[in-house]
Amino acid sequence: MTINRNHIKRIFLALSLLAFTVASYAQHPAAGTFSVIPRLGVSLSSLSSMTIFTSGEEAHSPHFKPGVVAGVDFDYQFMPNLSVMVGVRYSQQGCKYDNTKTETTTLGSNHQVVSITGSGYSDWKTQLHLLTVPIILNGYIGPGFAIKTGVEIGFPLSGRTKYTETSYTTNDKGVTVYTKPEYFDCDLKPTLSNVSVAIPVGVSYEFSNVIIDARYNFGLTDLQSKLNVVRDKVRSNVFEFTAAYRFKL
Repeated sequence: MTINRNHIKRIFLALSLLAFTVASYAQHPAAGTFSVIPRLGVSLSSLSSMTIFTSGEEAHSPHFKPGVVAGVDFDYQFMPNLSVMVGVRYSQQGCKYDNTKTETTTLGSNHQVVSITGSGYSDWKTQLHLLTVPIILNGYIGPGFAIKTGVEIGFPLSGRTKYTETSYTTNDKGVTVYTKPEYFDCDLKPTLSNVSVAIPVGVSYEFSNVIIDARYNFGLTDLQSKLNVVRDKVRSNVFEFTAAYRFKL
């Protein structure tokens, strides 16, 4: 198939028109503009140094767990390519752990196994609920595309650690008997700090007033400052992915 110059010109004209149309919709607000931006999204969070220990002092490291983030931002475009945003959000943070178990083996006089007793731990997670206030500087480096950083102040509302423990015994014939599962629920509120601080960094893209935002929050302060024991600081590390809509005032 042969493509002549007229075909190339038409294709180039169509692509140019498409690029112009996208760019026209992907403009950020003009200087002096105020906006209200409600947003909703998901998070992936973990708590550094929030290691747990089961029987035998076996250590288990935390993993990222999903959560919800929702709130509203107030944005002021004070320069053509710069805006400052102050928000209020509800944020679920915390961590989770792998299912694990601990066992004790009892040997007879002939060194054969008489019985095995153990405990299995499942659904172990720490859940924190925070009210956060992000103060963000947005720098627009292209139509609708912004990079951002700032500071986020958090106010822990509540927190709990939960897990299920099931004990079992295996006799010398290999028959295992399980006990009724026990559910543990520990209130962390008395140990939580009154205020936490994090540094968010991220990017966003705006198209026809719809904003897609991705950011990572580096926790700076100890979330359990009221826990008076010698230990490493517990800091929150959070990925956030949100969708928002800009209402210009």
